[in-house]
Amino acid sequence: QWRKHWFVLCDTSLRYYRDIEAEELNDLDGEIDLASCVNVSDCEVEKNYGLQIQTKRAVFTLSAMTSRIQRNWVKLL
Repeated sequence: QWRKHWFVLCDTSLRYYRDIEAEELNDLDGEIDLASCVNVSDCEVEKNYGLQIQTKRAVFTLSAMTSRIQRNWVKLL
């Protein structure tokens, strides 16, 4: 099941929040450790434009609203 989140790139992690207001309140939903990242790539998803982050511990599949946003995240990560 897809859930919408607000993502923030910080040093060696990608933090995610319920929305921008939750970020302002520092109400963190979770964090992806980018120091253990082994691969970032685009992928097919049911909705919008997918990207996948593979770390040593887990694989995270995200969906961006536009292909431009997807490409920017893949490039940054």
